[in-house]
Parts: sequence; C-alpha cells; structure tokens
Amino acid sequence: MIVWLFIRNWRTVLISSIAIPTSVITTFTLIRAMDFTLNSMTLLGLTLAVGIVIDDAIIVLENIYRYIEDKGVAPMQAAILATLEHDHDLESSAADAQQSADTGGDAGGNASPAAAPAPAAAPPAPAAPSGLQPPQLPANPQGTPPE
Repeated sequence: MIVWLFIRNWRTVLISSIAIPTSVITTFTLIRAMDFTLNSMTLLGLTLAVGIVIDDAIIVLENIYRYIEDKGVAPMQAAILATLEHDHDLESSAADAQQSADTGGDAGGNASPAAAPAPAAAPPAPAAPSGLQPPQLPANPQGTPPE
C-alpha cells in the first residue's frame, strides 16, 4: 500500500509485491545455506539492502514514467533509457565519493576547511621491564642445567 501511495499504479504495486518477498525468501535461503546466523547485524544488513532495492526501483520507475509521459518514448525504450540513466547516476556518485575520500574534501572535490589532519603514528609499545629474563631451557635431556 505504501508503494501505491507514491506511484499510484496497481501494476507497479503488483510487481513490487511479488519481487520483494521473492528476494527476501531467497536471501534467507542463502543465509541458511551458507550457515550464517540470524543476529542483529545480518538482519540490519537485510533491512538496509531491501530499502536500497525499493528506493532504486522507485527511482527507475519514476524515470520510466517521465520518459513515457514527457518525452513520448515507447515503454521498452523508456525502460532502457531510464535504467541507463540511473546506472550512470550511481557510477558518478561512487566516483564523487571516491574522489572526496582521496582528497579529504566534500563530494565536489573541494577540500574541507574543517578536515582534521591525519593522526600521527602511534608510539612504539613499551619494552619489557629490564628485571625480567627469558626462561633458561635445559641443554640436555636429563634436565640438568649446562655448566
């Protein structure tokens, strides 16, 4: 019902209502087959992945409708163009994020004035106290210390 509130198309709701449970059932099957446990991290990852998939699907559907209604493109061609446009947007977002990580700036590649300098290397671990000596091992099998 939530998808219908945003898209207002029963065909889209039907496709989503089939695709989402299918992907969740497949995911739980793979979790069991790979012998993972159901803990808070795996469930959080599943929730996050389902949210990303739904969000991407809605964006692609909106692009398809935009191509059909505004530009008069045939439905099959609109689906191809909308998907390619979305893939290009994802690639450019990933490239911007990588550039930002490399330069220490924002997504536009601008250096952030509030960026903290890199932390200095950690000091070496302290040496063992000088009063401790490694244990002496016997030199012969009878256990008598060497002379």
